[in-house]
Amino acid sequence: MEIIEFEKGHAQYLLAEGGNTDLCQVLGEEHLDFAETLEYAYTGVEGETPVFCAGLVPMGSHCAEAWAILHQFNRDGFMKTFNACKRLLEVSPYQRVECRIRYNYKEGHRWAKALGFKLEAKRMQKSNMQGYDESLYARIYDGH
Repeated sequence: MEIIEFEKGHAQYLLAEGGNTDLCQVLGEEHLDFAETLEYAYTGVEGETPVFCAGLVPMGSHCAEAWAILHQFNRDGFMKTFNACKRLLEVSPYQRVECRIRYNYKEGHRWAKALGFKLEAKRMQKSNMQGYDESLYARIYDGH
């Protein structure tokens, strides 16, 4: 898997293919132009095909919110994607990275925990752009 700079077309491809946006959903289709301007926004590709898009939206000098658009993949693809997302978090300059997971999306909660996020708010009612309940996770870096 190769990691390249995010482009709007990558996310559009994943969304058209049924990409899963529940891991760290902060971007809707209408926000893809903004995502192209982010310093920390990447796409994982296998050959020419996007497999995931992920990035960090700054919320100040020390804090950011993580987002991801994931495609369905096999075990090998899962591990490559997981490792790439983990690396993105490790190289970011932010002391605090947050992510929001749809409250009833069990796989998203497992991903967040596996990536080192800690649950801070179990259920925030009607908190996302579509009105779903979410859980708030954060990953704190004291070494930055």
